[in-house]
Amino acid sequence: MTSLRIPIALETPLDLTPSLVLALFESTLRTRLPISQATRQARTHKDKVEAMKIVLGVLEDDVLGV
Repeated sequence: MTSLRIPIALETPLDLTPSLVLALFESTLRTRLPISQATRQARTHKDKVEAMKIVLGVLEDDVLGV
C-alpha cells in the first residue's frame, strides 16, 4: 500500500475488504463507478459479493478488454 501512497497498513488479506478494493480500483482508474451506496458500503454478504463482481467485471471488460 505504501507504493500506492495509501497510508493504510494491511495486517492480513482479510483487511482488504470489498469496499477498500473498490476504492483502490476507482482511485487507480481515476473515476467513480456508477454503483449504489449500499453496494459501495458493502455491509451485507450480498453487497460484498456484488461489489467484487462489479470490480472484476470492469477489470475484465474495460481494462483487460477480454
